[in-house]
Amino acid sequence: MAVSELLRSENYLVSAATNGAEAIELIEKDLPHLIISDISLPDINGLQLLKYLQKHLNHVPPYLFLTGKAQELDIVLGLEYGADDYITKPFQPSIFLARVEKILHRHYPQTEQREAFQYQLMGLKLNADKRQAFFHDHHLDLKRHEFELLLYLLQHPKQIFSRGQLLKRIWETESEISPRNIDGIVVSLRKKISQAGGAADLIETVRGLGYRLKN
Repeated sequence: MAVSELLRSENYLVSAATNGAEAIELIEKDLPHLIISDISLPDINGLQLLKYLQKHLNHVPPYLFLTGKAQELDIVLGLEYGADDYITKPFQPSIFLARVEKILHRHYPQTEQREAFQYQLMGLKLNADKRQAFFHDHHLDLKRHEFELLLYLLQHPKQIFSRGQLLKRIWETESEISPRNIDGIVVSLRKKISQAGGAADLIETVRGLGYRLKN
């Protein structure tokens, strides 16, 4: 499992870069709580990336090297450059996550490190209490009925619901609202998920039956 996916599976919000230039752009745009970097990057050395950030940022977040370079000199250099920790590959996911948690707790002891998402599937993450929805690390700005419909589908993965069933679920009062209104909500949800990088058919149409969350 890729490091970004491992972290996302533990409910961390992750922005991933493929090289040093992308990393700098992401970091300067939205300062993260933790930076995880390899030593060997396609364009610049990970040590050079750390030095660049130290020179150009008022505050450098905690920095963790995760790399295949396991020589004693590499480890010493990484720590001397200012990294908070140095983990060599291959690594045990549980140990890696524990060390990430330790770094965050040390630097942000009074801050909740991550939101609790009660429902997660196929990159979708919902916090029902705080009415928050994400596709991976992308926030989904959902209207009330959009959130209710997506939440209900996440609560019942693989189960098919007719328009009428969904209508009764997400509208609190009896009315003459057409079940076809569900189609408009689904179209809007698909568009927002797609704009966040997800598949448009994540909410699947089952011909003649209704909708379900693809799994």
